[in-house]
Amino acid sequence: MEMEAKKNNKLEISKSGTKILTKSQKLFNKLTAQISQIEKKTEQSYKKNEALFVLFTEKITPLMAKEQELNVKIAEALSNSAKLLNFSKQQLKRLGSVICYLLEISFETIAPDEQVTSLFNKWSAFSYEEIVEEEKRKLSMFFKDMTGVDVDFTKFETPEDFASASQEIQEKIKQKEEQNQSKKKNRKKTPQQIKAEMVKELEEKQQVKTLRSIYISLVKILHPDTETDEEQKLIKEEIMKKVTVAYNEKDITALLKLEIEWISQDTSNIEQLSEEKLKVFNDMLKDQVRELEAKLRMQNENPRYSILQDLIYFPENSAIKKIQYMEKDYLKDISILEEIDTVLGNNLSKKEVLNVIKQLEVEDEEEDEFENLFSQIFR
Repeated sequence: MEMEAKKNNKLEISKSGTKILTKSQKLFNKLTAQISQIEKKTEQSYKKNEALFVLFTEKITPLMAKEQELNVKIAEALSNSAKLLNFSKQQLKRLGSVICYLLEISFETIAPDEQVTSLFNKWSAFSYEEIVEEEKRKLSMFFKDMTGVDVDFTKFETPEDFASASQEIQEKIKQKEEQNQSKKKNRKKTPQQIKAEMVKELEEKQQVKTLRSIYISLVKILHPDTETDEEQKLIKEEIMKKVTVAYNEKDITALLKLEIEWISQDTSNIEQLSEEKLKVFNDMLKDQVRELEAKLRMQNENPRYSILQDLIYFPENSAIKKIQYMEKDYLKDISILEEIDTVLGNNLSKKEVLNVIKQLEVEDEEEDEFENLFSQIFR
């Protein structure tokens, strides 16, 4: 049996003659192939997300800002009409609902300034500050349900507050996990559990030892100071940089590849790994598979891509089409809002203002119907 680093940079133990691969060797091949696939998926996911992010910020973000600007402008014009025209209580209620609807849409895009907040508070049953506090309170409850950690999000006023407290939150989560682990450890254990823990501890120690042994052996071979030939010295310097990065990141597959690639330069046959050493490698590779899978899952949770919302979960071509549809919808809505803004720029009669309110109420009702349908489908 030989282990080789193929041209595609994939580690694999290949057959030699009529010999059959052992279970450990097959598992090694399976895990290294799995790691290669996950790394490829992660790279593809990153490229897709970045492409969608660039397209969205180029096509949609400016339109969102334009719509927000028009919504605020129309809301202000409607509010001013209440000072000039004599509306009934029922009509004022309708007027207020439309104004709040327009401003709430704008809040989704940009945080309101003092003037816009004041306008919203004038017409809303609950102030903007009260709504924000309630959302923060719900977030605190949700966070506790998810992590078991108490975090008072009502104390945070700005994104900077969240950022500065992130380290503290991480520490609290870690402490909670340690407390849970401590509780588990304090429970009376069966002989089987004690034996399993001892085996796991020995395996972990062996993994660290193996990782370090590969690193030390490569350092001895590849250290630039051991080379007199300047060309070879430069080559070794570059490889040593990769070795150091792989060791610091505990990337066993990268170290294995570097070790095998270097040895392969001097010998056509690579020494067969012992079953004992292969088992340690496999355990380390399993850990790396889990870490890479977690990294892949978290790819879509990057705050950078939050503006994409559910688009990020669609195939790239489907997401691009959805962005194109969004662009058409925004352009259509902006066209309507620009017409309304132009109309409100004139001295309108009470009847004309009520017609504008009626038109905007229809928009609001259609959006509510869509949201209700959407929630029923995905309930």
